[in-house]
Amino acid sequence: MRSWLTAAAVSTAAALLLSGCAAGPAGSRTGTGTGTQTGTGTGTPSWGNGTRAQALALARHLLAELSLPPGTKPSHVTSLPPLLRQHQGPGAGWAGAQEILVAPGSPSAVLERLDAHAPFGTPTRYGAVPPTWSGALLPAPERGIDAAQVSVGTAAEPGSRTLVVAYAGATWLPGRAAAEHLDPASFRAVAVTERESQQVPRSRQVTRAVTDPAVIARLAALVNGLPPASEPAARSCAAVLTGYTVRFTAGGGSGTVAAAVSTGECGIDAISVNGKPQPGLWDTRDHLAAMARALLGRAALPPAAGG
Repeated sequence: MRSWLTAAAVSTAAALLLSGCAAGPAGSRTGTGTGTQTGTGTGTPSWGNGTRAQALALARHLLAELSLPPGTKPSHVTSLPPLLRQHQGPGAGWAGAQEILVAPGSPSAVLERLDAHAPFGTPTRYGAVPPTWSGALLPAPERGIDAAQVSVGTAAEPGSRTLVVAYAGATWLPGRAAAEHLDPASFRAVAVTERESQQVPRSRQVTRAVTDPAVIARLAALVNGLPPASEPAARSCAAVLTGYTVRFTAGGGSGTVAAAVSTGECGIDAISVNGKPQPGLWDTRDHLAAMARALLGRAALPPAAGG
């Protein structure tokens, strides 16, 4: 990898970064944190803050939306069959609801009907053979909600009936910490660094300084517009061989790094302010990396939606 950049390449990248069609924090989120919601490009986020009440209302709506056979009624069983006890319920940061029903028809017929209607989009069958469960994950189903999921389990009942256990849950987007908000007017420079993983032989690191106030404002707006990551990054993710860090240097001649944002695995950017780590940010469309590459002359920024 080359360790030098021409002034022309950096100037071109800066021009692209500032153009009206430069890629801001835009894109569509997924419920597993594989996207980012649309931002305004001016530091005003459009992902909104959700609440537990909103998530619970959505979970109940998803249960009401299930397409069950005519004649389905509430069940008053006191003990579920073993195959229907595996659901753990919603975890921390989730609100959930459940229903226990009895429906006419076989379990397979009930699942086929459910899978063909909302809220299922791409259902996943799991459980015993034949499958006893069907589930679906809904990415960012509404403003303020990070993800929702529905799981339905079935078991045969006497008289050609099916016992149905339906669970729905949703997780809401927490508010961004006030400390994370970046005020571009308080920065005099930004250092953009490209680093290679230690897994790469002869890895190198390249850093370029940016002092253009308009570019600094654009970068701050991108960071301010990223949604908070509402789940930890402790998941199995593909290794990132090339990463980027953007360091914002405070004004006043102190040279202190006031904030730093780094790309990471699982689509979550890490951010620290005044040396203190803050909650991560969803950035699975790699907007920060794209802007960093443009400023380093590695590539042109892709156009934003509507650009």
